Amino acid sequence: MAAGSARIQGEVRFGEDFELDCRNFQLRRAGRVLKLERIPLEMLILLIERAGHLVTREEIAERIWGTNVFLDTDNSINSAIDVAPAPLPNRVTLPGSPPKAAILR
Repeated sequence: MAAGSARIQGEVRFGEDFELDCRNFQLRRAGRVLKLERIPLEMLILLIERAGHLVTREEIAERIWGTNVFLDTDNSINSAIDVAPAPLPNRVTLPGSPPKAAILR
């Protein structure tokens, strides 16, 4: 895990009506549970933990798959990015981050 980041233990609210519950591994919007697969949810947790900092593809791959991975992590990350924003608006305010956070490829 990168310096300056800590694992989220409880719930985090962001955007206008989103709530990330790390204990139950759920993302909710206005109290309703949103369907999100494990990898996009792990990426969202990592981005919130590192709010205000650049998160590299290498950090994402290490967090999700570990250090000695022999798979096409770039395509896997791209697929997760394509899935992750489905329930999220294109830009949201993450706790501790500048006013907007965006996914850059």
